[in-house]
Amino acid sequence: MDNSDSFGEKIGEFIEDVMDSVIGNERQSDLSQFAKRNQFQFRKRQSMSSLDYELKSLPLFKTKGKKKLRNILRRKSKNLQADIQIFDIGLQNDWGKSKSSVILVESDLFKFPEFIIRPKKTTEKLSGFFSSKDPVSSRYPSFAKAFTIQGIEQDQLPFFVTEKLTSLMLQEPNITVEGLKKYLLLYEKNKLKNPEDLLPFYDFALDLTYILLFDNSNEFV
Repeated sequence: MDNSDSFGEKIGEFIEDVMDSVIGNERQSDLSQFAKRNQFQFRKRQSMSSLDYELKSLPLFKTKGKKKLRNILRRKSKNLQADIQIFDIGLQNDWGKSKSSVILVESDLFKFPEFIIRPKKTTEKLSGFFSSKDPVSSRYPSFAKAFTIQGIEQDQLPFFVTEKLTSLMLQEPNITVEGLKKYLLLYEKNKLKNPEDLLPFYDFALDLTYILLFDNSNEFV
């Protein structure tokens, strides 16, 4: 980000603060209270320029348009040696505006290749994106019908995709998961979570993290 972009970002933040003080910001207030009740740290915003380069290379952040990170909730997990954040990301581009709730798990225990698990588009479901010989579709047909996986080598799929992983993902069929090295992202595209839905979302992310790290059930199959 050059100096002009940084200056423009600061001006935008100043205007936001003025508007919040005049008319209020209900979501910010609600999430600040949520943080206090549930032992999260809370920040109003974070600049995109402060994110690690590798993190910004993931598809969520590479989407064209102006992005804002707001209402950041943060908590550490000692068991996972992880820093976990929940935040709102706003996107504005030629197609309009959208907002999504995102969970970011950062842990040195992760050693991910760049991958994505996303809900299948309707056209993919109709065309039968997975072949019958694919190890995922043959063993987990319901999961293969709902999701597509990119970035995992074909010979690694049987070890990566386990019964626990597929069962968990099918509980949230609209969730997208992105991973790279020490980062894991989870979000439902264009969906802001209500405060009462954030703890279940957080628990889902923890469950997924434990599965990706410790579920070796397919190693000897």
